[in-house]
Amino acid sequence: MTMLEKNAATDVSAEQTRPAPVFQPPVDIYETDEMLVVLADLPGVKADELAIDLENDVLRLQGGANGEAEGEPLLREYQLGRYLRQFTINEAIDRQAISAELKNGQLTLRLPKAAKAMPRKIQVSQA
Repeated sequence: MTMLEKNAATDVSAEQTRPAPVFQPPVDIYETDEMLVVLADLPGVKADELAIDLENDVLRLQGGANGEAEGEPLLREYQLGRYLRQFTINEAIDRQAISAELKNGQLTLRLPKAAKAMPRKIQVSQA
């Protein structure tokens, strides 16, 4: 089992009062010795419109983009809606140290590895 697994089930349990698409944002995941870094594209989403929750080993990202245009649209190719993406994480992640930053429509999640999961070098002493 990997430290971060995509949760295949797309659970949209929140009731919607009007039809709107739910997008699964694309992500890139990188691993260093100290942490996993998740980059997610969330165009149009503001920090106060984004919720990141960790419950029962599931890290859930959800938010929405509200496009406020001036006037009536003549052509609308860019779809707005809700974003939902979730991942299952295991005990190798330090849950208390997870951090998130949203800048220019890109979310950066940093998931530090727990001390027991970090690689370390063991010195051999001369007897």
